[in-house]
Amino acid sequence: MAEAPPPFLSRWATFVAERFPLGSHLAMAGAFFAGNAAAAVELAGAELRPLPAVLGALATLLIFLRLRIFDEIKDCRTDRDAHPERPLARGLISPREAWRVALLLVGAELLLALGCGLPAAAAWGAVFGFSLLMFREFFIGAWLRPKMELYALAHTLVAGWMGLLVVAAVAGRFPWELPVRAWIFLVANWAVFNVFEFARKTWAPEEERAGVESYSGRLRPAGAAALAMGQVLPAVAFAWPLLAGNAGRAAGLWAAALMAAVPAIAALLYVHSPVRACARLYRGAMTLFIVGYYATLAAMVWGWRFVA
Repeated sequence: MAEAPPPFLSRWATFVAERFPLGSHLAMAGAFFAGNAAAAVELAGAELRPLPAVLGALATLLIFLRLRIFDEIKDCRTDRDAHPERPLARGLISPREAWRVALLLVGAELLLALGCGLPAAAAWGAVFGFSLLMFREFFIGAWLRPKMELYALAHTLVAGWMGLLVVAAVAGRFPWELPVRAWIFLVANWAVFNVFEFARKTWAPEEERAGVESYSGRLRPAGAAALAMGQVLPAVAFAWPLLAGNAGRAAGLWAAALMAAVPAIAALLYVHSPVRACARLYRGAMTLFIVGYYATLAAMVWGWRFVA
């Protein structure tokens, strides 16, 4: 007699624990929302409203979760060979069930966006539409997939659209009503998530696996580190209006230097000694960069206003 599958909630608790650890993702989603809300306040002249802030933050977290589920569905076939331990690849959750959960999340995201107002709902539509294009690999998957760096750059653009959703929710203005400088800042979101994407697939030689591509395997440690640092610097540059807007040039320069120094030091250590410990430190520092980046922006906007 076949063993009964684990209950629904148990299966999805396992999925979340393995593929969407709440501790790190709550920190990342919360910091992402706070940083982009700070951009709305500073660059679009918005006032932070409590209800849209709470609803927008929840919508942000659910979008991150749905994007993870979309990725798991999209990669299920290849994961059966490359990552057979993952929940969908090993059969714990079927692709059909994953689709149903993803659709429930779509509905929840839309309701939360509508709770923030029609401008946020319009921006959510852009996020949702782009996520569908990502899922279909922009209908050029066979051509795009072998181009690892370009593939990543195309997919991380979703972070820009998600930032637009946060700004629209906080400002209560349709995307086309936002000032140009608010749109320009959205490029920073793209650069920040490129850092994360490039770093998470950068390994020590002993961590490399046959049949699994990595940036370190393609570009060697120095090239992979340069690729990520090439996104750190523009991300910090695009943040300059927020860093110096209230605090002034001197404080802004200190904040910018600190934001860039942590990943730079980790990258230099990894390039100098690309062993497992340094590779893990490098990946951890680049992940910390995301949270620290947005938390710093929020602190520089609201902290200095409070002090003043």
